[in-house]
Amino acid sequence: MKIDLLLDSDASSSEVAAVTAVVQEEGICGTVETTWASRGLDFPWVIALLVPLGVFVNAFFSNLGKEAARDAYPRLRQLVCRLSGARRNSNGVVELWDDNSRTHIILTADLPSEAYEALAQKGFEQLKGGYWVWDSDLEDWTRF
Repeated sequence: MKIDLLLDSDASSSEVAAVTAVVQEEGICGTVETTWASRGLDFPWVIALLVPLGVFVNAFFSNLGKEAARDAYPRLRQLVCRLSGARRNSNGVVELWDDNSRTHIILTADLPSEAYEALAQKGFEQLKGGYWVWDSDLEDWTRF
């Protein structure tokens, strides 16, 4: 599966190199570009992963069985933390973005493991369409 990563245009060349290194170390096939316009978002940085979410979520969770799914969400959390570290600021977001289904899932380095567990339990069909953010008060993914 090919994953394209778009960084906001404010990313420094060293941040682009660091994100590219994470992508290569994680064995992700894709490109890293600084073409993302912030569009007035209140985040200091954004890394958008353009992926077919059905395939991505299934690869990480659904088709892996219960044991493997428990192992998968820490891998996704680790990827988000590594990408955040590459940007040198934990206040940005990693966005899983599927343009075909118009689905956006917002992940941050400080998301609790419960958020990833809930993501695994929901699967793509329940998250299809919309802009999804973890609501720590509800302890669930909320659609906007």
